[in-house]
Amino acid sequence: AYDGTRFSSMNPQYSLERNWDKLNIILQIFEKLGMKIILIDHHALHVWQKRLDRVSIAMKSNKRCAVLCSRQKISFAFLDKDWEANNIRVYNELSRQNIPFIVDYGEDPRITHWSLIGDKIVYHLWLPSYHNLWIQITILYKRSNSKYLWYGPVKNPSALSTFSRDISIDQFGKFEGVYDKFAITEVAVDGFRVNIPTNINIFTRQVASQYVTCNMSRALTFFQHHGKDLSPQAKKFRLATANLLTKAKEILDELIIPFWISSGTCLGWFRQCGVIPYSNDVDIGIMADDYKEELIDAMKRNGFSLKFIFGKPSDSFELSFIYQQIKLDIFFFYKEKSYYWNGGTQARTGLKYKYIFPKFTLCWTEFLNLKVRVPCNTQVYIEANYGINWFTPVKSWDWKESPPNVIKNGQWDRREWSKVIQIFN
Repeated sequence: AYDGTRFSSMNPQYSLERNWDKLNIILQIFEKLGMKIILIDHHALHVWQKRLDRVSIAMKSNKRCAVLCSRQKISFAFLDKDWEANNIRVYNELSRQNIPFIVDYGEDPRITHWSLIGDKIVYHLWLPSYHNLWIQITILYKRSNSKYLWYGPVKNPSALSTFSRDISIDQFGKFEGVYDKFAITEVAVDGFRVNIPTNINIFTRQVASQYVTCNMSRALTFFQHHGKDLSPQAKKFRLATANLLTKAKEILDELIIPFWISSGTCLGWFRQCGVIPYSNDVDIGIMADDYKEELIDAMKRNGFSLKFIFGKPSDSFELSFIYQQIKLDIFFFYKEKSYYWNGGTQARTGLKYKYIFPKFTLCWTEFLNLKVRVPCNTQVYIEANYGINWFTPVKSWDWKESPPNVIKNGQWDRREWSKVIQIFN
C-alpha cells in the first residue's frame, strides 16, 4: 500500500545540495521511464524567467538548486496519458529505491455519461526531499472534449501534516482547478532537464482559481420531476447556444474581458447541467470595470448584430446582440460596499431598475464543452435572482416584476434618452 507511508524525520541541517541530490534521483526515475515531467510551480517559473544568470542556473555541476529548492514545496505535473501509462512502474521504482511517497486519490470527474459514481484516480503524488523540501506531482487530466486540463484538490491534507507542519497546500491543492491546454518546451533548470509551459506569462496568469462541477444528481432529479425536452427545437437551441458562447468567449478572451454565465443561462447550468430550451436567449455578466470600448466593434466584426444599447458604462449598462438568430444579453455589474448590482431599462418609459446580488467571486466550470466562469456560490446567486423556488420551471417571466431582487431605480433624464436608449434594426 502506497498511501500513508511514513517518512523519517528530516534533519534541518541538510543543505540545499542534499535537496539537489534527492531531486536528481527522483527526476532520473522519470527520465528513465521516458516520462515528460512539467514544472508548473508559479513561483519557480517566475524565478527562472527573471534570473539573468540562466547559464549558471542550468549547470548541473554547481548543485545550487536556486530555483527548484528555494521554497518548502515544488510543484511538477504529468499529463494524464503519460501518468496512466507509467504509474505502476513509478511506484515500483520508487519502492525499489526506498523513496517514500503518498498517493492522493479522488473521484474521476471526467464525465462521459450520466453516472453518479466515478472511478478513483490519482490527484497528486507527494515525495519528501531533505531540509523540509516537498515534491508535489499533480496529474493534469483532459476534460471530455474540452481544450483544458483539470487537476484535483488534496483530499487528505491531514496525512501530509502528519509528516510536516510546515507544508503549505498552496497553488495546487486548496481546491480543484483548471488550465487551458498549453505547449511545453524542454529547458535546463538547476541542471535538470524539465519541461515548462512555452508561454510562462499566459500560464501563470491563470492564477489558481477554483473549479466547480454541475451537480449531476440534482439534474437527474430535475428531469425525473419535470421531464427532459428532447425535441428537435430543444436540440437546435442547445447547439445554437454552444456556437454563440464559443464565439463570444473567443472575442472576450481576446480582449481579456472576464465574463460569467448569468441569469437563465446560469440557472440552466446549475439546475439541469444544460440549457433551458424555452429561454431562447443567452445571458452573460461582466463587471462594469472590465468594459472596453472596442467590445461592440469586435462583436460586430465577428457576426454579432447589435440589437440595443441601454444605459451607459457608468450606470445600468446593458448590451444585446443577435447571433445566428439567438439573442445574447450582456449585463454589466457594479460594485458597492456590501453588494453588486446590474441595471435594466424600460425603453418605452425610460424607467430604470436595479437587480441586487450578494457579493460573489467567480469559479471555473464546464458548460457545453466550454471552460466558463460561474459565481462560486451559485445557489446564493440563483436565489437572489429567482427566489427559493428556482427548482420549479417558470415559463412566464416579467423582467420588471418577477425577480425578487429587483427594485425601481428612478428614470433616465429625457435629454439622455438618445444615448441611453438605443435600439437597432
